[in-house]
Amino acid sequence: MVKPELEIIRRRYEAGEGTYSQLAAEHGVALSTLARYGKAQGWQRPKHRRESRSVLDSARQQLVRAVEEAMDRPEVSCRELKELSALLRELLALDQALTPQEEGAVEVVLQGETEEWSQ
Repeated sequence: MVKPELEIIRRRYEAGEGTYSQLAAEHGVALSTLARYGKAQGWQRPKHRRESRSVLDSARQQLVRAVEEAMDRPEVSCRELKELSALLRELLALDQALTPQEEGAVEVVLQGETEEWSQ
């Protein structure tokens, strides 16, 4: 791999402009080669993305617990379920905006009635 191109890829990766997989495909480089260089040279994603990921994961866990608790209550209202479902939808949108197609990303999939309630 040509050194100047490697620096361009590194800057883009560290600026959060793509994953190893995306950048390797765009620059015609083997993913394994790019990952090896990145690991050896200590490439880092922007810190704010890692912090945002941590906050997002925490919010997801809290929201999932709230949904589970609501579903266990016999008196849960349709409105409450709809609001929780809407929050799940927003969380999914935030996750996708933060790290599109990132390996190991959290994926929240709404199915059936939950999808309908969230709208």
